[in-house]
Parts: sequence; structure tokens; C-alpha cells
Amino acid sequence: MKKKFFWAVCAIFAIAVVFFTLDAVGYEEKTLHRIVDKKRNLICGSSEKPIRVAGYMNYPPFGWKEVYERKLDAIPYAIYYGLGVELFKRFAEKYDLRYQYVNAFNHEEVQYALSHGYVDILLGDYYNANSYSSMKYFYPGYIANPLIIVTLKSDDENAPIPETWEDLKGKKGIMRSEERIFDLLYSKIPSDVQVEKVEGAKRAFQLLLRKEADFLITSQIAYETEMRRFKVGDYFVYGKKPIMSPVIFMTYQGNNPCANSLKGKFEEYLKEATADKSLVLSILSSQIIEWENKFIKQKSLMFETENEPETNEENSKKDMALDEYLKEQKKQLDLDAIRNSAVESARFSNF
Repeated sequence: MKKKFFWAVCAIFAIAVVFFTLDAVGYEEKTLHRIVDKKRNLICGSSEKPIRVAGYMNYPPFGWKEVYERKLDAIPYAIYYGLGVELFKRFAEKYDLRYQYVNAFNHEEVQYALSHGYVDILLGDYYNANSYSSMKYFYPGYIANPLIIVTLKSDDENAPIPETWEDLKGKKGIMRSEERIFDLLYSKIPSDVQVEKVEGAKRAFQLLLRKEADFLITSQIAYETEMRRFKVGDYFVYGKKPIMSPVIFMTYQGNNPCANSLKGKFEEYLKEATADKSLVLSILSSQIIEWENKFIKQKSLMFETENEPETNEENSKKDMALDEYLKEQKKQLDLDAIRNSAVESARFSNF
């Protein structure tokens, strides 16, 4: 009997404690809401699943890549610049999307990485009419790229400036490999016109200045950009009529779930951005100025008298296994994404 009484008293006491404890918390008239990171429901674009992008590596102002080392672990990482990158950054900022740059050595590697899912979006490429290609395009393309014929300025002020293939017959010229325009123009080159591919704007300008090449076929926009860098504008002329004006697109692999999930909003954004010509020209101008300022203290190319050893920026290191490299980089990017996600999540954990 005493035991039953004892347990009854304990039960009453426990109920009283709970009652008064709950009463002490108070009643909330309004519904409470936690901050939820809705980006976690996205296929990509969240901190733990960022969009992986790459761009042109050495084609300013459309795109270029710079490699840095992290202070903590000395691991190299890439940052891309240029018109395509800036357009994508503005899209990402508008929709609060996270992204990472994939560090590729050349355009072929980017396309390979794109086709194997290591890259979600390539921020600069030309349209490929190959029906067997699995590459898809975000429409519209974001800029037309007029291709022109550049020659050394003649002492004769009345000398005609070549503007057509007919004007180049019997001459030897060059194209820059990194521009990737050779395949676009190959079928149009007359049999009596010689054209070779060279690496880099510097090498191309040197060959013209030393009269080792008669002409350079290049992007007018890229020429104007590199001419400022090398300070050689007074030595060249070019025809005002382009021989072709291909459009630059952003591309993705057709079965890439991340790119497909972004397609609608991204194309809507590109349509709106490219319709604003002043916006595109403003971004383009800012990239040209940024590139020029990087070399503001550099002397004119005319002061360089010796040839530099040729490098092939379009070729990977022969001893490097591409799949292993891409897997290792993906592993590192995944770790970075996890760290970034943890940091971002910590902001929502202080409830």
C-alpha cells in the first residue's frame, strides 16, 4: 500500500514538472519557421553539388584561364575569365547558383571531359554541324565573331588590303590553333593558298613582323585585344569585310542532367542578355581592358628580337593519363564542394 502511494505521488509530481515546464516556455501565437536551404533540392547549383564549368583557355577576350595555388595545400586551381565566363557568372548570381571551374589543359580535353560528365557546361565553342555529335547548344549564341585577314602595313599607302581568298592566292599565311577556326574555313581555302596553324598570338604576330608569313586569319575582336597587349597596332592593317562571322555558343552533353535542368532558365537569361547589345559590348570592353592592363608595363613586341621556343598549348603532357587526371581533379572538386557545403550549412545550424 505504501508502495502504491509512493508511485502515485511520483507520477503526480512528474506531471506537475512537465506541466509547469511547458507553461514556462510560453505559447507562440505565430508559426515558427526554420531557414531551409532550398538549393539542396536542385540537381546542381547547390554548395554540395556545384555546376562544373570550363571556358576558352587562351582566347581573350572571349575567354582565358589563369592557374593559382592554394596556400594551405599548394594544390593548383583554375579561374577562367572572359565574355562567356562573365555572362555565366551573372546568370549564376541571379539564381544564387554555385559553380566550380574545371582545370583542363586544352580544348580537346574539355570536350572529352564534357562528354564523360566531368564538366557540365563549356562556356565557349562554335557550332558543329556533325549529326553524330552528342554536344548540344544553349540558344542563342552570345556573340558573332567576324574573321578577318591581317597583313603587315605596306609602305605604299595605295596598296590594296586583302579581303577575300582571291586576294591571297600565291601567298602563305597562318591561323592561331587556339582560335579553332581552321576547321571552319578549311573547305574554303583555295589550293594555291598556303595556311599553317601556329600556337599563340605572340608567335603569330612575330611571324608577320618578320615577314615569315604574308597574312594572318584571325578574329577581329581577338586581334584588337592582342594588338593592345603587344602594342603593335601601327604595324598592321586588315580588311574591313570579314570572310566569315561564326557565332560562339555555350555547349553541354545531351545526357547531362545538370545542364538539362538549367537549360530553360539559362536560355531565357541568354536571350534577354544578348538582346541588350550595350550590355554585351560593355562586358566585352571590360574584358579587353582587363587583358590589356595585365601587360600594361610590357614593352612592344617590336623590341623582342629573338624567337622564343615554340610551345604547343593545345597538346597535353604525353605522360599524363587523361582519365586519371580528370578523376583525381573530380575527387578534389568533390572534397572542396563538401567543405563549402559544410561552411554554408553552419550558417543555418544556430537555432
